[in-house]
Amino acid sequence: MDILRRIGRALYRATVNFDRDHGFDFAAVISYFSLLSILPLCILLVAWGAAVIGSVDMAEQGVKFLLRDLVRLLGDDVFAQAREVGSEAGRLGWPFLLISLWTASKVFSKVEGALDHVFRVENRRSYPVRKIFSFGLVALLAMTILVLFVFSGVMTTLNGYLGSTPLAGVRSNPLYVAVNSAVS
Repeated sequence: MDILRRIGRALYRATVNFDRDHGFDFAAVISYFSLLSILPLCILLVAWGAAVIGSVDMAEQGVKFLLRDLVRLLGDDVFAQAREVGSEAGRLGWPFLLISLWTASKVFSKVEGALDHVFRVENRRSYPVRKIFSFGLVALLAMTILVLFVFSGVMTTLNGYLGSTPLAGVRSNPLYVAVNSAVS
């Protein structure tokens, strides 16, 4: 009976603290800015990927792979728009990329603000540091896409090489199968 009472008190305290910290309000703010930031983030990642790799198709595939769970929810319309605008990014120039970066990073700023409030951070980072941190997270996403491109190319090359050698049995190794299926 004592354990049930402790569980009940813990649930009650969690509910009261969640309400006191405006958890629902912050969840709504984060959701709102996440939805508003998805398209600029996709456009930015496709544009950066296309600029680095030279192929809009490969950039779009990389972004779809990185955001694959989100793609199922949003549908292909978001990526069709991202592809269209991302392919024009070179013509639109640096102002376009900076505006996309600013907009895409907004969600990270809101998440940080919500977490600062919930954990009662007294000395928040300065505005420039928060923006640099947000930009860094967007850049980290872009770097992750580039790493995925390279890794996907390595796995494709390895698959082609292993198919014509006596080492073809490696392809049935469970670890190899798991890595290969995650990349493809």
